[in-house]
Amino acid sequence: MSTKEKRIERLLSVPRDYTYFELKGLASALGCTISQKGSGSRCMLISPCGGKLAFHKPHDYSYFKEYAIKDIIMFLQREDLI
Repeated sequence: MSTKEKRIERLLSVPRDYTYFELKGLASALGCTISQKGSGSRCMLISPCGGKLAFHKPHDYSYFKEYAIKDIIMFLQREDLI
């Protein structure tokens, strides 16, 4: 199983300890980019096709909330990336 597949599998399991750094790695593997405008915690996940998903970056080393992970999963599925 490739690293990309392992990252996708972990995201789909909706873990309670999913970090922003894990999302950055997965986004990179899928060809997505993460854009952060300004100094706040608001970020944008941008797919290669141009689709966008706004989310809040967890502060410090906190984890994503369950609803945020589910939003990310639905976005990536809608964009046919997973």
